[in-house]
Amino acid sequence: MLIKSIYTQCKIIFEQKLFALTLLIIYVFIIINFAQNAIEFYGADISAIIHPMKMSLLNTYVKWGFYFMQYLPLIVVLPASFSFFNDKNNHTTVYLSAKFGVKNYYYGKIIAVFTMTFLAFFIPFIFEYVLNIIAFPIQAIGDRSNLPTFDYGYQEMETRYIFHQLWHLNPYFYYLIFITMFSFVMASFSTFVVSITMLPMVNYKILTFLPAYFAFTMISALGMLLGINMNYRDYLMSFESSEKIDALYLAISLLLLITSIIITKHKAVKEI
Repeated sequence: MLIKSIYTQCKIIFEQKLFALTLLIIYVFIIINFAQNAIEFYGADISAIIHPMKMSLLNTYVKWGFYFMQYLPLIVVLPASFSFFNDKNNHTTVYLSAKFGVKNYYYGKIIAVFTMTFLAFFIPFIFEYVLNIIAFPIQAIGDRSNLPTFDYGYQEMETRYIFHQLWHLNPYFYYLIFITMFSFVMASFSTFVVSITMLPMVNYKILTFLPAYFAFTMISALGMLLGINMNYRDYLMSFESSEKIDALYLAISLLLLITSIIITKHKAVKEI
């Protein structure tokens, strides 16, 4: 019954307008960035062209990527974090709980939210990944910093990429792993948000926007107190060259998922 609950709730989320809006927003950012790159490098010599992976939206040197990051704490809640509120408002909670069981409904909820949020980010960025490989020469090795690849400063900068060993192993495999990691982090934050909306003190839909924003802000603030770089922009943008702890946001995401499971379990037991 849990599998059926997950499938049903994934389908409901997929049919929501906010899920489609999320895809639209991400695709708009991607297409604008791609068009800008295509215009900039049209007819250029290969030695002047940026590496295809470094043209992607999730790059610290990309202007549209910077704008995307500013709105990320709001975008992350759009695909699925309103799911529980929507279920309560249209009485789907009662129907699905009766059909699949209370525990299956609540556990199915957070699994569906995680899955659909992951896909909402993963699919558009995989599209961009393939698009850049097709549209730009894979022999290009340029960088937005305009430093030559043999420059010591550039090589030092490369060692500060998140999981930089993968970049040296294979740049295309590296960026594929980065997209997967990014989508996992987004799905974890979204799952945390929907678990917060299950708490009895959260009664207004507009409050759904706050947990992710506060989480990102508090993590950055904690980093400042500890003297550690924990700014989400530096971890969720590829090719960022500031000092960082590679697995930090993966660890934070796992912590958020554990917290979400605990809250959901408490809610399910209380509703039985």
